[in-house]
Amino acid sequence: MPFDIKVPRDGSPAAWINEGLSDEGGSVSSFVPGCFTSYARALHPASTLEGTFVTWSDVAAKEGLRVDGDTLWHSTDGSQRWGKSIGAKWQGGAPQVSLPRAMLMQLCFLLEQHSQPDEKCFFGLWDGWGRSEYRKLWQLIETPHGTKLSLAKGDSAPRFGVPPSAGRDYFLVSGPVRVAVELVDIGLNAPNFIWPADQSWLVVSDIDLDSTLVGGDDALTQSIVSSKELEAFRISQDVPLIGDPTHP
Repeated sequence: MPFDIKVPRDGSPAAWINEGLSDEGGSVSSFVPGCFTSYARALHPASTLEGTFVTWSDVAAKEGLRVDGDTLWHSTDGSQRWGKSIGAKWQGGAPQVSLPRAMLMQLCFLLEQHSQPDEKCFFGLWDGWGRSEYRKLWQLIETPHGTKLSLAKGDSAPRFGVPPSAGRDYFLVSGPVRVAVELVDIGLNAPNFIWPADQSWLVVSDIDLDSTLVGGDDALTQSIVSSKELEAFRISQDVPLIGDPTHP
């Protein structure tokens, strides 16, 4: 497997993300900056008791419901008391924490089609999975000086926080967009952030979400929601995805 991933000198390439986020906690705009003209939401599949992936639409159909961009998955903790939700009667597994490999591969293909040739991309990886989860990655990637990271010295990629007040940090690495799939191939979850150097689009897969959000232009959004390999919908910035907007 080709592996072309490097670490930037610091976390500064991610600074622009925080600058565009709103303080409307739980809404799309609190995860993806408002600088884009269009937004898409790709739903992570749920699973049957046997482990087979199923779409939200399949689950909704069994409950006599339909799915759109602002549909929520049923929450048992009472935090989703507004809007419509599905899954209350579902006997299988809840939606995945990130897009499965095949869906991530399709998304990366579409992103590549809407990027400059050989565009350098950045990837944010939540550091909360633990050091052992990243051991293999650190052994594979190069530093800005062309050397391998030294596990003996406790080396890792630079970090950034989004938003800084959340107390959640991400390792920052870079490479072509296909690196997102390569990370999954070595046992990691899909990246929590992906964006190109020209900042023309942004993919966000927050660990608190059951879907992946994409900000970009209308052509990119249309390609995502039209894909047969993804269950994706257009979504507006003010749609709440977690928390209860009536009870801050």
